[in-house]
Formats: sequence, C-alpha cells, structure tokens
Amino acid sequence: MPTVKVDNLYFRYPNGPDVFGGVSFEVGKGDSLVVLGPNGSGKTTLLKALLGLETPYEGGISLFDTPVARFSDWGRVGYLPQNTRLLNPHFPATALEVAALGLLGGKKFPRRFTRGDMDKAAAALDRVGLASRADRIYSELSGGQQQRVLLARLLVGEPELILLDEPSSALDNESRAMFFSILDAINAAGKTTVLWITHDMGEAGRHASKLLYLDGKMRFFGDMEGFCHSSEMGAVLGPYTQHTVCHRHDGAPK
Repeated sequence: MPTVKVDNLYFRYPNGPDVFGGVSFEVGKGDSLVVLGPNGSGKTTLLKALLGLETPYEGGISLFDTPVARFSDWGRVGYLPQNTRLLNPHFPATALEVAALGLLGGKKFPRRFTRGDMDKAAAALDRVGLASRADRIYSELSGGQQQRVLLARLLVGEPELILLDEPSSALDNESRAMFFSILDAINAAGKTTVLWITHDMGEAGRHASKLLYLDGKMRFFGDMEGFCHSSEMGAVLGPYTQHTVCHRHDGAPK
C-alpha cells in the first residue's frame, strides 16, 4: 500500500491558467521524496493539495489508500510549513511546552496535557538534541534551535508521513546539517515517509531517495539513479546542475 498516491493531478486557481498538470506518483513506507522546480511551479500548492488544503480540479490523491477528501486520520501526518512563525514571539512558552503542542490535535475538549504527554514531548526534544533546552523560553532560542523544537513538535505524535516545505531555508549551514541528520535518522530508523520541498540541489542529492521535478508539468519522477541518467533532465537543468545533485548523492544515506 503506498503512503501517498497521486493520479493525473491538475490544479488551477479560479479564472487562472493551470498551475501544473499531469502529475502522477507514488511513495511508500520509508521513501524520502524531494520536490524540485522553479519558483511558481506549484510545489507548495502540491503539498497543500496532499493535505486537503487546496482542491485540484482534476485527478486524485490518496493517503494510506484513502482519498484525501475522506481522510480523517491526520495524526498519522506531520506538516512543517515554510512560514514557521507559528507562535507569538512574546508568548512565554518553553521548548517543552511548544513540543507538546503537537499532541493537541488528538485531544478532545477540554484539551489538557497529562504527565504522559509531557514525557512524550521531552522524548521528542531528546530526539532532536535539545533535552538540555527543555525549560528554556522558545523565543530565546537560536533560529536553528527553534526549527528543531518545531521538528520535535511534529515528531511527538510519531507520524508515519512527514511533509516539509523548504524546512532549511532560514537555517545556517551548521543548523541545516544537524536538522537533516536528525531527519535522515528518523527516516531510516522508523521507516517514516518524508516528502519535502527545497531549492537546494545539493541538499536534494544528499538526503533524498526519490526526486520529482515540477515545472508546469511533471518533468521527472523516479529514483536518483534514474535522474542522474535522464537526458531530459540534463537538458532542462544543464549538465552542471544535474551533476551537482548526482555528485552529492554519492555520499547520501541509502
């Protein structure tokens, strides 16, 4: 059973041209799929369609073998949007409290945290290397540490599918490397499916097992070996850019 299945998807905004068309792909348990493409190619729109936040006018999307329009088990899905300013910077929440917010979606009113919830949040912070920062105020942490807290917030519910929109765009090189090392380990150890967007070709080569290139239509979908031998992608990107992805992939996690 595929974790995500997209069948001949077309999307346009009202009274506008197609954003993209003819998109079909599947990813399964433990896959790490990177979505590449120029600005305006529909990458974020595709991600939102997978979450049921945007409605395509043609085609189908299924999560865990259920059409997304009928899918309700969102606890199995974790999402980190590109805009991670999710909290009022003056709200005095600790890193532990922010991580625990990832459990609120599965609670009924009145929503209250239990001791077990806080233990899970503490374990999630430990997974991202921030156990020693649990009691620090979130707004006082560095940008890289805040991003890792948000990753802990995503992971605390133990999702089977993780969707990320430009997760490292605001990080420095050291924080970016740490963020992806954590994500790679989670992907490999738990067989969690990861689907993410980036503009960084080298980053794609280091961390993805599959690649989708979107530019008004789906120009490529497949594994890295197929991408590296694709003459069409060489023509679209140029041999230097294609080589950048493939060279980086030589040392990527398998």
